This record gives sequence, C-alpha cells and structure tokens, in this order.
Amino acid sequence: MPQELNDDASALFTMFRNVAGSIGISLSTALIRERTQARMAHLSEHMSTLSQNYNDSIQRSAHNSRKLRHSCRNTSSRSRRR
Repeated sequence: MPQELNDDASALFTMFRNVAGSIGISLSTALIRERTQARMAHLSEHMSTLSQNYNDSIQRSAHNSRKLRHSCRNTSSRSRRR
C-alpha cells in the first residue's frame, strides 16, 4: 500500500471495526431480549396459583425455610450455653 494512503486505510479499518462491533452488540442484545421474553412467557404460564406444581413448590419452600430457621435457632442456643 502506498505511504500516502496509510492514514485513509487506517481510518477505514477503524470505521469498519466500529460498525462491526456495533452490529454485533445490537444482534446480541436483540437475541438476549428475545430469549428473555420467551422464558418469561414460559414461566408465567406455570407460575399461577391455579397450578398444583407451583403451589407444591411454594409449600415445600416455606417448609424448608421454617426447618432452616428452626435448626439455626437450635444451633445458636446450644453455642450460647457453652
């Protein structure tokens, strides 16, 4: 490449790199947004008080939370006695 065209070639390369980066970011953002919307739609179908699986999961979670709090209280009361 002739010396006098070096500046123009460098500017052109930088412009193409920036444009390609912008396109890549835009495509990635669009893909992430689309997949997020699809997953949210799927979850919202199943997270309803009318769904027995959902209600069972909530009850299990509440039960496990109570068990954990109870075991933490017992552990801390034993350590205070020592």
